[in-house]
Amino acid sequence: MHKGLLSLALLAPIGLLGCSHPQQNKIGREVQAVHSSSAGILDFLKKHDSDHVYAVDAQFTQSPPPGNDSFITLSGIKSTLAVANVFQPAGGFVGALEVSPDGDTAVMAGRGPSGNRAIIIGGLKSGNPHEIAAVPLPHPTLSFAFSPDGTYLSVGYDFVPDAKITVISGLPNNPTVAYTFNLGVSAASAAVVESQQFSHDGKQLLATVGTYPGGPPPGVIFGQERRLLVLENVHPDSTPVVTGNLLLPDTNPALPPLPQFAGQPTGKALGEAALLCDGDSAIMPVSGVFTPPVSSPDARIFLIKGIKSGNLQIVKTLGPADGVPPELVQVAVAPDCDRAVMNSTGVFAVVSGLSDPTFSNVTVTVTPASNYASGPSEADVTPDNTTLVAVHPRKPFPTPPAAATNWSFASNTLTPIGPVLQGPFRGSVATKDHLVDAFDAGLSDYTALFTSGSTQNLLQLKINLAIKHADHGRYRAASAVLKSYQRRVKRLKQHGALSATQATVLDSLAQVGRDRLPKKQGHGNCGH
Repeated sequence: MHKGLLSLALLAPIGLLGCSHPQQNKIGREVQAVHSSSAGILDFLKKHDSDHVYAVDAQFTQSPPPGNDSFITLSGIKSTLAVANVFQPAGGFVGALEVSPDGDTAVMAGRGPSGNRAIIIGGLKSGNPHEIAAVPLPHPTLSFAFSPDGTYLSVGYDFVPDAKITVISGLPNNPTVAYTFNLGVSAASAAVVESQQFSHDGKQLLATVGTYPGGPPPGVIFGQERRLLVLENVHPDSTPVVTGNLLLPDTNPALPPLPQFAGQPTGKALGEAALLCDGDSAIMPVSGVFTPPVSSPDARIFLIKGIKSGNLQIVKTLGPADGVPPELVQVAVAPDCDRAVMNSTGVFAVVSGLSDPTFSNVTVTVTPASNYASGPSEADVTPDNTTLVAVHPRKPFPTPPAAATNWSFASNTLTPIGPVLQGPFRGSVATKDHLVDAFDAGLSDYTALFTSGSTQNLLQLKINLAIKHADHGRYRAASAVLKSYQRRVKRLKQHGALSATQATVLDSLAQVGRDRLPKKQGHGNCGH
C-alpha cells in the first residue's frame, strides 16, 4: 500500500440478534439501529456496514515528534463524508492499520517513542474505540492480515535484514505472539513485507516482498527485487511453508536504481497484490518511480495464477498501451469479483473482466479524480458493491491537508457523490508508511451479491440460523446448517445459477465458519 496522509478500511457487520457470552465481553451498537447483545462466534459471516470507514489521521513523517496519530471513524459514505469519532492511542505514529472480519476490532502498528507495537483496538461497533492491548514487536510494521475468522493475524515488517512475519494469536482479548517466521528470500539484505492477504478459506497467505540484495542505499524505499510469495500453514499451531515464490519482472531496467528527489526517497515501487475471488488468481500492480513530481510511464498490472498450487505464473500483463496509468501501488478487488480499483496520479483505474478465468476481456477504465490526488493513495469499495471511498494527498505535494472523497461504483466510470471532506487531517505525506489493507465482505454480503429472490432468502435463512445456533452454544447444529448451505451452493453451481468463482467464495466462507466452531457443545445462556 502507498504512503499516505490518511488511509481507510471498510468495516463492521450489520448484525443479527445474538446471545451474550461471558467469555467474549463485547457489546456493540450496530448501524441503522440494529442492535446485538454480543459479537458472536460467527459474526464474521454477517453483513458488513456500508456506511462507515476507519482511517488514520497521520500527523507525522518518518520521525514522529511528541504526539500521536489518531484512529478516526468516517461516516456518510453514501452521502456526505464526516468525522464521526476520533481516538488517539498512546505513543508515536502508525505504520499500518487493519480491521477484523467481524468489524469490531482493529490493529494499528505503533511506531515511535513507545517502541514497535501491535495496538489492538476494540469497541468499533459500539462507536467507542478503545485500546485492548499493545503487543511488543521486534521491528517496525508495514502490513497486517487478519485470519478469516479474526482470531489471529500475520504481521509483516519494514526494512529488516530478512523478510519476516510474526503470527499473533488470541485475538481480540488475549493477544500473544505465537512465533516469528523467516520467509527465506532475502538473506543478507533489507526487506519489506508490503502487503498481506489471507485466502477466503485461510489456507493460503499472499504476501508481496521487496528486497535489496546486499542492502539498500541510504534513504531509499521499496525494493529493487519485487516478489510475490504464497504461504500455507500460517496459523498459531502450525509452521508456515512457502509454497510459491515469484520474482516479478523489472518494468523498467534502465531506470536509475533508487534515486532521491529533493531529499525524498524514490525508487522502484513495490505495490501490493490482491487475491481474486476464485482463490487461485491474483492481481498485482507495480510501477517504477512514484514520488512526485518524478514519474515514469512503466507501470504494469500483472495477472497471476497458481496461488493454490504454488506454481505461480504471470498469465497476462497490462501496460500503457492498455490504458494503464503510471504510479500504481494500491489495489482493491470489488465484492462483485469482476473489478479491481487502483489509484494513480490524479486518476482512478478500474480493471474489469476479472471474473473470466481466461482474462480475455480485461479492460482498464480511467476516471479523473479532479485535483485532489497528487500521487497514489488509498481506495476501497463498500461490501454492497455500490460505493468507492478514497483518500488523497493534496496538490501541491506534500502540502496538507488530506482529502477524502466518495464515488458511485455503479459503472466502471466513477462519478462523485458528495463534497470533498477536508481536514482536520494534519501533517506531511512525504514518506509515510501505508496505513491499511482492505478486508472482505461477509458471507451474507456475498450471498446478497451472487443470488436473488427465493434462492437468496433461503441461503440467508441458513446463515441466520447457523449464527443463532452458535450464539446459543449449539455448535453441531450450526455446523450442520452451514453444511446444508454448502450443499445448496453446490447444486446452484451444477444448475448454472452460480459461476465456479461465486460458488468457491460462498463455499469457502461457509467452511471457515464450520472450522471456527468449537468441537464441544456450549451450554447456551439465553434460555432457549
